[in-house]
Parts: sequence; structure tokens; C-alpha cells
Amino acid sequence: MKVFKCLNEFKYHSRHSYITLALFKDLQVFLIRLPHLFDHIYLLLKKILVPHPNFCDNVITLIDSIPSNIAVRLLRRFNDEILSFPLEKLADFLGLVKRITFETSIPPTKLIKAILRFIRCSTVCRDGNWEIGNQLLLISRTISVSYTHLTLPTKRI
Repeated sequence: MKVFKCLNEFKYHSRHSYITLALFKDLQVFLIRLPHLFDHIYLLLKKILVPHPNFCDNVITLIDSIPSNIAVRLLRRFNDEILSFPLEKLADFLGLVKRITFETSIPPTKLIKAILRFIRCSTVCRDGNWEIGNQLLLISRTISVSYTHLTLPTKRI
């Protein structure tokens, strides 16, 4: 893990650069072959993702490439982390929120409440940001298709 701490250089490259792709490929191998390092790898991913949300797609690709039991553990951790963010940061992590909602073993109720608060309290609707709006629609569609048994809260959130 100390090797990855020395590789902070990747943060200054694009998410498609060779050094970034190599780092995430190495993390994939570590998660698969050394699952006892899960907590350390999660903390490293969190240190990458929180200040640099542009690597969200790399994290999603990593999650999609590891065994489902490890992926679910990682998604649960990120779910809790995203819910602790201030509302204005939620827009940066909508791709990860969408991936979390694909996992039906993670209850989406808290994420739905956070998204509703985000829509009501942010200026995203007034600004007319189509990119964020489309992501919110995709998340809503995923939830409505995947969680047909879910009842939404009726009181105001």
C-alpha cells in the first residue's frame, strides 16, 4: 500500500492516462487476490475520490471488474460515504450513485431521500443543467425498475 501512496502523480493526469489505468488495474488485482487489504484499498479510493471526483468512472470500472461480494462491500461503503457529503457535492458523484442503485442488495431509501433533498435545495432545476438532470432521470429509472416493491415516503422530506 505504501507504493500507492508514492503514486500520487496520477492525480495530475487524466482518468484515461496510462498511469491512472495502471493504478486502478493494480487495485483490482489486490482486491481479488488480497481481500484482507480491503479496508486499506477502500481508504485509498476514498482519498482519491473525495477531492478528485473526476475519477468516479475509474472507480465504477474497478467495481464492475471485481467479484460481486467484494463489489457489494465497496458499494455499501461508498453509499454511506456519499450520504455523509454535503448536498452540493452529490452532483459530482451521481455516476457512483447510479451504480449503487443497480445493486439491489443495497436499500436505496436513504439515497432517494438525499436525491430529493438535492433537487429541492440546490439550484440544479433552476439552472437547467441537462447533464445532471439526465443522470437524475437515469437513477430514478433504475430505482423504479429494480425496486418494484419499494414504497416511497409520503411525508415531506
